[in-house]
Amino acid sequence: MKAKLKPCPYCGGKAELYKTEWELGKRGVPNHPYWIICTKCGVNTQPTGTKRAVIKCWNRRTKE
Repeated sequence: MKAKLKPCPYCGGKAELYKTEWELGKRGVPNHPYWIICTKCGVNTQPTGTKRAVIKCWNRRTKE
């Protein structure tokens, strides 16, 4: 199941999920490979270790 990203909480722009392999930890395992960026205003999440965690962080809203 593919999780859907909510629009940016600041401008309503489209969010995109990014992944990197450059930040490696023990045994070459990525420490924080995922983050999300708004394509309109550039607001982003902190890099997070799992796809599920970064999506949960992005989709969280205080008024819901």
